[in-house]
Amino acid sequence: MQKFLLILLALVTLLPMQDSFARMYKWVDSKGETQYTQHPPVGRSATEIKAHTSPVRDEDAKKQLGALQEKAEEQRLERKLGAEKAARLKKDKEAKKKNCTTARKNLEVLKTAPRIRDKNTGGEFVYLDEKTRQKRLEATRQQIKENCE
Repeated sequence: MQKFLLILLALVTLLPMQDSFARMYKWVDSKGETQYTQHPPVGRSATEIKAHTSPVRDEDAKKQLGALQEKAEEQRLERKLGAEKAARLKKDKEAKKKNCTTARKNLEVLKTAPRIRDKNTGGEFVYLDEKTRQKRLEATRQQIKENCE
């Protein structure tokens, strides 16, 4: 008796699914509107719509899912690295601008000040001689070339 009820329950459960496998038809009514039905209209031409179903195996689905997840991860990393690279470039640009401003000020001081005082390695203040001043001028001009564009 239980087997009979189980089979009956399975049939009752599966019967509504029969409609999901029914054919579909596309046709145009007298008002010019496109209609979709499971039965072709009487006295009108209709086009049968073919269902494009292909069985997908679990292994294939897992491979496709893995490939999509890998691609999504790569795209996420590219976006992240792109944002980090943009931030790094912005930071470098700001640093160059600051270095440019500092180098231009230093060049102005080296050109106009009659005497320039600087600390030596011992921490004492000394005045620059003309040879050292020319070296600093050349180094400052080089800094301007590198940082000011």
